[in-house]
Amino acid sequence: MPIRVQHIVALQISRDTDGNQKLFYPETSEETLILDGFDGAAPMTLSVAAGATESINFGGVTAVKGLYVEVDRDCYLRINGSSDNIPLVVPASVTAGGARAKAFLEATITEAEIENLDGSAALTGVSVVWGDPTP
Repeated sequence: MPIRVQHIVALQISRDTDGNQKLFYPETSEETLILDGFDGAAPMTLSVAAGATESINFGGVTAVKGLYVEVDRDCYLRINGSSDNIPLVVPASVTAGGARAKAFLEATITEAEIENLDGSAALTGVSVVWGDPTP
């Protein structure tokens, strides 16, 4: 059974939290991209101990074509065995409201790992990979 991935992007930037002093607000604020044809997905719960690094489990998906990660602590995301860090930073101004750091990648991914930068608290979150399952 094919999986449909649908992206809807709406970007608006304003000087105030109510959105009254707009700096960027295009006439067509939504862009939609629909991709069909993936046959597998693996949602996972993340839990990374303070200061630790954990691999993201791909479940039964072997040919991963995309990754979504959402976490509650600052961390580094690394993909495909690279030592290059992709920083995910929870906005300090809204942490009281349950703010999260998020990453959405569309690429061929062979491995992924999360490094928890908080030395005193565990990181929790979710990840989803999609692509083609193990035959």
